[in-house]
Amino acid sequence: MRLDLVIVMSVVRIVRPERQRRGGGPAVISSSRATRSKVFVAAVVVSTLATASAARAEPVVLADGHVDYAARMVGGQLRNQIKDGTQGVDRVVWREPADVVFEVREAAKTTVPADARMRFLGAAGASTWTIPQVQRQGILWAGWNTEALTLADVGGPLTWTLQSAQGPGTVALFQSGPFGDPDIFFNSGDGLPDSRRIPLGTHAHGNWAFSAPGTYQLTFAMATTRPGGEPTSDTQTLTVNVDGPATRPTDPAPTPVQPGQQPTLPSSPSTPGGAPTGPVAPSGEPAVRALTLQVRRPRAVGRTLSFTALISRKSRLEVTVQRAGRVFTRGRARLVSASRRRVVRVRLGRSLAPGRVYKVTVRVRAGGRSATRTLVLRTRSAS
Repeated sequence: MRLDLVIVMSVVRIVRPERQRRGGGPAVISSSRATRSKVFVAAVVVSTLATASAARAEPVVLADGHVDYAARMVGGQLRNQIKDGTQGVDRVVWREPADVVFEVREAAKTTVPADARMRFLGAAGASTWTIPQVQRQGILWAGWNTEALTLADVGGPLTWTLQSAQGPGTVALFQSGPFGDPDIFFNSGDGLPDSRRIPLGTHAHGNWAFSAPGTYQLTFAMATTRPGGEPTSDTQTLTVNVDGPATRPTDPAPTPVQPGQQPTLPSSPSTPGGAPTGPVAPSGEPAVRALTLQVRRPRAVGRTLSFTALISRKSRLEVTVQRAGRVFTRGRARLVSASRRRVVRVRLGRSLAPGRVYKVTVRVRAGGRSATRTLVLRTRSAS
C-alpha cells in the first residue's frame, strides 16, 4: 500500500473597508500592514493509492501458542478482544477479533472416540479437528479470559454467547472433566445461540472441535451490567481456518496490555488455563492425564484458610494471599491427594484482618503441569 502525502498551504487575508471617501466616492480596501490581518490555514490531504485487494491490512494468523478470547474495558466500554500471547508471556498484545485468524493445523486432526458421551462431536471414528484443552507444541492453544475486568468495571459475571457459526461443518466448545465427562459450552450441531455464565477472574481453556476443514465465522457476544445496573455488551466475529496452510503471524501495531485484575468468587466453577486435557487425543499419541483444580467457599479463621476443592491428581498445593495489589501472606506448601470434593486447610504466615477483601490464588503442581484458581475472599467484620 502506497501513501502519497500532499501538503497544501494557503494564505487568507482578512481586510476591512476604510471610511468612505469624502465626496461620496467608493470605499477603498486597504492592504496596508496597519489594517491587514493574516491567517494561515494549512490543510493536509492524505490520498491513499491502493488497490481494492490491499485496502485492508492482512489479518494476523495465529497458529501456535497461547491466545484467549477475552473481555476488558477499552475507553470505558466493554470490548471483546484477543489476548495474544503467542510471542511469550512478556510480549502479550491485544488485538481486535476482526484482525486475526485462528489457524487450526493438520496436526490437530483426530477422530471421534467410541464413547457415547462424545456423540455430540459426530459418529465414532469420524474426523474432527480440535484445538486442545491442554497445550500441545505446534497447535494453537485457545482459551477465554475475564481477568482484566474488576467490580469497578462491571457489576458481576458475564454471559458469553455463541450467536452464530458459519462454516462447512459444526463447531463445539467443551471442557473435559477429571473423570471424562464433557461440559459442553457451545454446540452448533444442535442449534444456536448457546450461552454460558463466566465469572470474573476466569482464565480457562477447553476443546474447540470442528467437524470439517474450511473457514468458519464465529460470532460471539459478551454481556453483563455496569456497577450501576445498566446493561453493557459487545459482539465480535472471529475467523477460524481449519486445516489450512501453516502461516506465521505478522506483527501489526499492538495495543499495550492493561494490567489490573480483581476477580470475584465464581458461582459455578470453570477450569483454569493450563489445566485439563480433552478426551480426544491425536492419532498415535498417548492421552495426557489431566490436572484439574476447582476451588469454592473460601473461609479464614485466624491463620487457617479453608476451602472446598476438586483436585484430579495428587499435587503440591500452594496459596498466595494479596491485598491492595501486594502479597500479604502465603500458605505453606503441602501435598494433597486427588478428590472429587474435599475441604483443604492451609496454614497462613499471617492472620487475615476482619472486614477486609483479599485476593487468594491457589496453585497445584503435579507431573510437570500446574493449574491455578484465583478468587476473592471477604473476611467478616468483627462483631
